Amino acid sequence: MFGIERFFATRYDLCSLKPKAWILDTIINLVAVQMTNDERSNHPDKRHFMWYLPVMVSRQILSNPNLNDSDLMKLCDSYFGHANFTADLSSCSMIYIPTNDRGNHWFCIKVDLGIQMAYIFDSKPATRSNLFRKRLTKKVMEVLHRALRLHYGDLYKADVSKFNIANVERQPLQHDTDGYDCGLFVIKFMQGFNYPSGVHRMDDTERPRLLMDLLVDPNNRERDTVVRKFDEWKAKKGQTGFVYAGGHLVRLDTNNL
Repeated sequence: MFGIERFFATRYDLCSLKPKAWILDTIINLVAVQMTNDERSNHPDKRHFMWYLPVMVSRQILSNPNLNDSDLMKLCDSYFGHANFTADLSSCSMIYIPTNDRGNHWFCIKVDLGIQMAYIFDSKPATRSNLFRKRLTKKVMEVLHRALRLHYGDLYKADVSKFNIANVERQPLQHDTDGYDCGLFVIKFMQGFNYPSGVHRMDDTERPRLLMDLLVDPNNRERDTVVRKFDEWKAKKGQTGFVYAGGHLVRLDTNNL
């Protein structure tokens, strides 16, 4: 992150980007890092508009909503400030907070500081789940208020704990048979993709495209090594009559060569 090796993914973590696999928090964290790096690159004065917090923020809050001041300070030191995920508060307009519901569903909280609203992006809403996720969002907002007040002091004006909470009105929805893409929907929401409302099936290329995007990111210190090994693997497979195309190994039809 920002040229400092702080976040990484193992082979096991990256395998969660295989088709029909549950996307692990590590992947969402890397996307938050990637988005933050992009914001810092576009705004070297550190006055960027969008903040992307990692999953650990909401997880620590929800696992202990009554954080004492000492633990809250540790949270701020780890994830807030110019060396972490936040920057100049007066320039911030949106805060994205990926959140997990009881270990089986990803949703995302978007805090709009401009109109003083908190929105819940949920690709698989349901009446009972909506109420529970709204309570989770309320808890996150209450502790976020304390954290911003502690870290920014008098520069923090708005009380985010008093913001109204609503679901995003127009949003893509997972198909009833799709029980694994909620993390991918959250990532696309954070990345600013504007899919039409209604049921949406993720294209099969979305996961390998995200994988490659993370691997070749300029802040990935292992990028050159990974690309070299991938090229060697493709060349080796080519010798056995296969080529890599569209995210899949395809056997060459030697009869038509």
